[in-house]
Amino acid sequence: MPTTSLTNAFPAGVLQPVASGLGALTGVGGQIEFIDQDKKAPYVQQYSIDVNRELPGNMAIGFEYTGATGRNLGLGGSNDGIININQVDPKYLSLGSALLDMVPNPFFGLPNVTFNGVSSPQGKNVTSPTIQRRELLRPFPQFNNILMRQNTGGKSQYHAAIVKFEKRMSHGWGGRVNYTYSRLKDNQFGESNYFSTTSSTEMQDAYNLDAEYAIGLLDVPHKITLSPILELPFGKGKKWASSGAGAAILGDWTLSSIVSIESGFPTSYNASTGSQIFTRTRRPNLVSGTDAETSGTRYARIAPPAGSACVTGEECGIGIWLNSAAFAQPGTYELGTAPRTLGDVRTPHRNNWDFVAAKAVRFGSSRARAQIRLEMLNITNTAKTRGPNTTVGSSAFGQIRTQAGFMRITQLMFRVSY
Repeated sequence: MPTTSLTNAFPAGVLQPVASGLGALTGVGGQIEFIDQDKKAPYVQQYSIDVNRELPGNMAIGFEYTGATGRNLGLGGSNDGIININQVDPKYLSLGSALLDMVPNPFFGLPNVTFNGVSSPQGKNVTSPTIQRRELLRPFPQFNNILMRQNTGGKSQYHAAIVKFEKRMSHGWGGRVNYTYSRLKDNQFGESNYFSTTSSTEMQDAYNLDAEYAIGLLDVPHKITLSPILELPFGKGKKWASSGAGAAILGDWTLSSIVSIESGFPTSYNASTGSQIFTRTRRPNLVSGTDAETSGTRYARIAPPAGSACVTGEECGIGIWLNSAAFAQPGTYELGTAPRTLGDVRTPHRNNWDFVAAKAVRFGSSRARAQIRLEMLNITNTAKTRGPNTTVGSSAFGQIRTQAGFMRITQLMFRVSY
């Protein structure tokens, strides 16, 4: 049932603009969000060089380098990256529990400001003579979090080497093979990826944007694509069954396929918050000498076998993609040491094979043409999945439980053109 109607779309009322009536007290004690007024227009410089060599037999081979340099990019990529500019400087983490000590409150005795219709101070207590020390260590202690949006401090660097082989259709066959080796690095901490979930749309430390520069969440270092085409040697003008029933049944068939094999995406992690300096996301610590990936086959690591009595996967050592022992929660007054992404720990690789069989149907001397076409997408019925849960401390950490993509699809078509 709808909770509102068009006649009263905002039953709780609409927040009125505060304007400048409160002067320096505008927003005091509350959270502020604003769009970066110094944001710039993003740009990407693309460059490439390739060498191709024609070979006998309608074949060619090529080598290519391509690159792209991005600057003034949004820190969130396709999302909105957020920076809390009112975070306490991490140098004060050395104070430890003293961050929570109660100290004299400089706001004590000030007027109880009304903000957005709320008559009590939002965060800065003006009625208490003491306040936590960390509140006064903020760059702007009169406010709570100050969230900057649409900052264009993002940068990216892409390099790719490509090897290509192509044979033009002749003598009944042709096709193409491409292999790409690439690397993408960026600091777009809020970028999203359907297969590998971003840990957060915020950076761990607002004072250290450089620490966000790592392997990009969209990085795919290896990709192989094969697309062969084959004409069966049957039918009119072919080597076998050039006439009669054999030609009618077996003739004019063309088989084609696209096979793609891709690396998985990097993984991004988050840990519990609580560094006590008002960071809004935190990454885990990596445990030295411990492999972050579990062992076993791809399918065993994705899910336990059918009929297994295991419940969580940990009980039987399978069904888990990541090793929880390789990650640890940071201490109360620490930031995590793990980088934004782990390029050597990736989501499951993605393999796909599509197949098409098409037969041309002749109508004598008529201009009409027909085609019978059989298409099979994901012919091997390979299961595609999203990446594992990467929230350290979660009971589902390291497990893959979401399918992504489709199973085998078969469709048969008949087409007539005239």
